[in-house]
Amino acid sequence: MRLLLATLAGGAVCYIWGVLAWLALPVHSQTMTELPDEAAVTSALEAQNLVEGVYAVPGYPEMADDATAEDQTAAWEEFTKAHQAGPVYSIYYRPKGMTPMGPDTMGKGFALDLLAAGIAAFIVSQLAANGASFFVRWRTVFVMGLFTCIVAYGALWNWMAFPDRFTIDMMLDVAICWSLVGLVIASIIRTEEKPVVSADSENR
Repeated sequence: MRLLLATLAGGAVCYIWGVLAWLALPVHSQTMTELPDEAAVTSALEAQNLVEGVYAVPGYPEMADDATAEDQTAAWEEFTKAHQAGPVYSIYYRPKGMTPMGPDTMGKGFALDLLAAGIAAFIVSQLAANGASFFVRWRTVFVMGLFTCIVAYGALWNWMAFPDRFTIDMMLDVAICWSLVGLVIASIIRTEEKPVVSADSENR
């Protein structure tokens, strides 16, 4: 029962924090910026009849099956020069529209928060069963958040050239979120105190 309660409460805290971080607090005030001429960029993308997907620029060189070693070397040298010269960017493209903050999006967001909180609550329950203190239970959830920051946003910053500002904001968001979720889960899933057995009881 405590596991279910911790999952629901942790998911709710995660969801509420996300709403506050994006809509009320200045956490993401500089995370993303608007294009100077959004219409021109949209027209250029639509003109290419792109399918839904992620596009990286400069694009990786395509090699024919019969490409010689010299051709491959030349292609990679050109790719390297394009990277060094810039610009380097990624496009996350969805040709179909969607309702911003629609019920389906918000619902799926809450479901994801519940799933993540459930995993964290399960791990904390295992720690509690082995007598872990409140600090250890909280710290475990918080470290899970830090782990996510590194393997997700840290990797995107390094390999996909995501901007420093975006990376810092997203890491800060996740770290604060799971610090709060950890407090809630660790408070609900507590270590059960074992009854003290006296020497007289053991000798009977």
